Amino acid sequence: EAREDDFIGSDEGTPRSGQGSQLSAASMTGSAASMPYSMDSQPPVEPDANYVGVTLSQLEEFLAVRKGMRMACGTLPMTFGIWLAYVFLVMTIGEAEEPFQTAHLIKATLEETVAERPHPLGGSRRFRVDEMEDFDDIPWWIRNALVPTVDPATDAFSASVKIVGFARVVQTKGTVSGCDGLTRNMVNFYPGACYPAALPGTYLGNFGAFDVDDAFQALGPDRPVEYEAWIDSGRPVEEVQSRIDSLIQNNWIDRRTQTVQLDAFFVNLQTTVYVRMKLRIQVYREGLISSELSLVPMRAQVVNHWSHIFLNLCFVILLTVQILSFLQQSHAEYERGLWQLHFWDIWTWLDMLSIVVALVIVFMGIAFMVGTESFTMMVSKLGAMPEWSVLAAPASRKVQSILENRAFRGQCTELLNAVDGVLGLSMWLRFMTAWYAVCLCLRFYRGFTGQPRTAVILQSVMYMTNLFLHYLVVFLVVCGNFALSGYILFGEQVRDWSTFGGSIITLTQVLLGEFDYAAMKNVAPVLALIWWWSFFLTTTVVLSKVLTAAVLQLFLEVRQALGEPGIGLPRQILAVMKNIWHQRSYEGSMKSVPDDDLLKMLAKDLDPAHVKKLMQMKTDRRLCTREDLARAEKDVHVDVEFLVKRGMDPASAERLIDRTSKWLERQFCHTLNFPGPCYGLCWSLLFASAVQRTCAHPTLRRRVWQVLLHMHRHGYTHR
Repeated sequence: EAREDDFIGSDEGTPRSGQGSQLSAASMTGSAASMPYSMDSQPPVEPDANYVGVTLSQLEEFLAVRKGMRMACGTLPMTFGIWLAYVFLVMTIGEAEEPFQTAHLIKATLEETVAERPHPLGGSRRFRVDEMEDFDDIPWWIRNALVPTVDPATDAFSASVKIVGFARVVQTKGTVSGCDGLTRNMVNFYPGACYPAALPGTYLGNFGAFDVDDAFQALGPDRPVEYEAWIDSGRPVEEVQSRIDSLIQNNWIDRRTQTVQLDAFFVNLQTTVYVRMKLRIQVYREGLISSELSLVPMRAQVVNHWSHIFLNLCFVILLTVQILSFLQQSHAEYERGLWQLHFWDIWTWLDMLSIVVALVIVFMGIAFMVGTESFTMMVSKLGAMPEWSVLAAPASRKVQSILENRAFRGQCTELLNAVDGVLGLSMWLRFMTAWYAVCLCLRFYRGFTGQPRTAVILQSVMYMTNLFLHYLVVFLVVCGNFALSGYILFGEQVRDWSTFGGSIITLTQVLLGEFDYAAMKNVAPVLALIWWWSFFLTTTVVLSKVLTAAVLQLFLEVRQALGEPGIGLPRQILAVMKNIWHQRSYEGSMKSVPDDDLLKMLAKDLDPAHVKKLMQMKTDRRLCTREDLARAEKDVHVDVEFLVKRGMDPASAERLIDRTSKWLERQFCHTLNFPGPCYGLCWSLLFASAVQRTCAHPTLRRRVWQVLLHMHRHGYTHR
């Protein structure tokens, strides 16, 4: 990427030093040595003289701004190359359609399965997984809906989607105690026991038929309130259902059950996509049962073609070039003494962030490929299930079947833990990859600062950070209190407002216009009307309009401070084409000092930090003090002879002065055509008119007009 040239002053003379300025032939690109220039060789400033044209400061500003824009545009090729490699990697290696189709097939099938169980009052009841009414429905759904669906002998999913190993069911139990906080009358009304969640450190121990079934045995001190049962998927359906019947008969799931989680693992044999299934059922003490079915897919073969290796190699090479360019630029800024300004630059932090995120993606991608390869090997080594189940084994093979099934269940547990680890790594990898797209988007914005109008917009956004921070404080306080009031008014009867976190989400939906007003109206018609109109007037009418007005005012202020009207992209493209055409012409091909070398020579007596800020359009170019005005009045006048003495041919010098003059004219027109602070121009003209009427000396009158015209060229009249 392009970087700044050296602007540090030397012992040579400068245009403002009185000793002249000379650019050596060795430091000029394709130009001869320039003639020395001295302030003393210029005619003195005459009060009656007509000072028109370009001054030295204006020429330096013009060259610095144009150089900064060229450097910003110079970052676009690298950004575009990295973005292109990134897009191809995501579209090839991160293909999402096949994993989504497999996971969606399994989820849709399980949600549509219907279980049937005998009703206590006679007959039977049919229900789905999200229609469970009591804890007794959980084992019946597993028996009559899940077991026939996941049976490998059936084609419930498809012929290619099969379950791997056994399915695991883990439940968390609570304790039995008396109901605290009940009055004597309430105790008479409800004399039964309560089943709260177990306190930390509670060990429940074994229960039920633990001597014949290890599902009733506690898992140990590390998991004191959890119990585990296995569904021998792959065996005949009748045999697996008999296992569930034993759990039902011995009340493995009872009123003490707090949560039930079912873990399984599927594979699509055609697309080599693994799917991790988690079904979590929450049994609330209020009587409600909720279920949450989660399926996370994962591709087994990430890199399976030579093009994937090629794209990875291209991305790594481009990333290496970016790192080397960043280090080279940082070292150059350190040698200039501008390392603090470079370090606190927002684009420097963006470069560091994008590099760090890219490196994290590279290392996490390598770890993910190693993890998936190791996991695939574990699946291939799983082998066939034991010949006999524990319940169906004959007496002579009972002990052997118990040991074999425990070993196979241990392998299935290791497999589930391994897939959870790989999926966790995959989730973080996707998270970092998604944020890397945001980093690339911001890097494109850095390149877009080479367009004047876009640069003004981005500088305005950076300048508005303080405004957004204070506005966010007010906005969060207002929205937080409205969310709390909605939680109080509607929380007991409307599900979306039943928790404070849900109230914040619902309030955001209200702000966007997507909410259920009828549910709020059914709770409290008058209060809902008052609450909604209060929120609408406060946020939509007042706060949003205040933000719009403040943003517009700050944008105009930044635009005035930069003194850059911001030409459009078509005009900029036309100007670039004219420059290219001029360079190919006879006059443009003549030997002349380049703009960058000319800027390096002219800015030797300026602060390098000031020049760098000019290049990045971070300097207020208005005349804010009397010293600024006095300095502008005494500035050196630049003409064709001035530039010819510094190595430019007359045609190029005249063309440069013309380009700078047009740039200044756009600033002047920009000041005249905008309201707000630009009304200061009218006050300046009124002041000049008053001086014209009251000042008898013609020299003083001409001098006032000269000062005003000089300020107009900079667009700083309102100051």
